[in-house]
Amino acid sequence: MVSSPTAIQTTGNVTIAPYNAGTTIGIASASGTLSLGSALLNTITAGSITIGRSDGTGALAANAYSWAAPARLLTGSGGIAINGTQSMGARSFLANTASGNISFGASGSITSSAAGNAIVLASGGDFINNNGSAALSTPSGRWLVYSTTPVNDFDNGLRNAFRHFSCAYGSCQNIPGAGSGLLYSYTLTLPDYIYDRLITLGRQSPIQQLDPSTGSAYPEPNFLPNYEQLLTILGMESDSDPAVMNTGV
Repeated sequence: MVSSPTAIQTTGNVTIAPYNAGTTIGIASASGTLSLGSALLNTITAGSITIGRSDGTGALAANAYSWAAPARLLTGSGGIAINGTQSMGARSFLANTASGNISFGASGSITSSAAGNAIVLASGGDFINNNGSAALSTPSGRWLVYSTTPVNDFDNGLRNAFRHFSCAYGSCQNIPGAGSGLLYSYTLTLPDYIYDRLITLGRQSPIQQLDPSTGSAYPEPNFLPNYEQLLTILGMESDSDPAVMNTGV
């Protein structure tokens, strides 16, 4: 555990990073070899606070904490776990892992009343939301969640205004200027695009689809068929040329 200094005051950024890339980090009593308790963080007055290192391989976990400055959590291949509420006030929050996952525990959430991109979660792996629709709150701005592919994600009820593909964090162009969004580095094939459009339309005007194997309606919230079921309904092969319809002719 890092001992609490008398105080740290600056108008610039304060960075707290482990010496070894593989060191795990725990914020506010979360598990980690480098333990940054609330008492330590409370002594920092700064323009922003950065915790971690972009080439880190160790995991980073955060329990509930009320931040007094904009926060940036960084790791390279380690995962980032949000296990408690990160209360930002009118400050922004960034969590960035180049190839790890970003996950929310059942009590994990982030609230920020900052304008603009109030919350940015950038995962080079998967986004796993075990909280639900209340995981991200941005009443005066928006949230953006970057990951690899929706196939492996679990957004669990987050209500996004848009989905954007071929859009890796730091190199994505033409992001809509307003609204919260889910952004993926994955590039859509034609069947993917059809499925994505049906998901978008279904969320805008939910309809129940019939399960062709049973004749009964899919239960909410799965009011749309999954990927393989959709291909069957459309007469398409998942391993075929995405632009070719399997018509049986």
